[in-house]
Amino acid sequence: MPTMEQPQWFHAQRPAEPVPIDRQGSRFDSNQWHAMRAWAPANRIWRDYEDHGVAAGDQPDAQTMAQLLRDAAGLGLTGASAEDYVQCTWLHEKRDEGASRVLDWAQPANARLLKRIQAALAAEPQARFASLFHLFTRG
Repeated sequence: MPTMEQPQWFHAQRPAEPVPIDRQGSRFDSNQWHAMRAWAPANRIWRDYEDHGVAAGDQPDAQTMAQLLRDAAGLGLTGASAEDYVQCTWLHEKRDEGASRVLDWAQPANARLLKRIQAALAAEPQARFASLFHLFTRG
């Protein structure tokens, strides 16, 4: 039976010299910082899919999830609205073989919808992307 090694612990210590403000956090590039911040929202999204019975094969993979969260950040969406953006953009319903599962926001009708949602979020920052998406697509 294989044995597991004990985890190796280390004691973090304050640097001998203060780290200049402009160097703090410089060990990661922007992609690494984004990836680090993205996994908590990604896990919440995957958990929500699971809670709603969406099969694992019908959920976005890690690469797609990261791209969708980057797209949300590029639109200035944060927090719950960024998570909503992913869930509204990823089409988890059964699709024809080879059909994209990602909503194409570049299509004229979708682009208008996105602009309308962004305008509403700017006017009402406490609003949620998903609520506006459903309001504007159902109304």
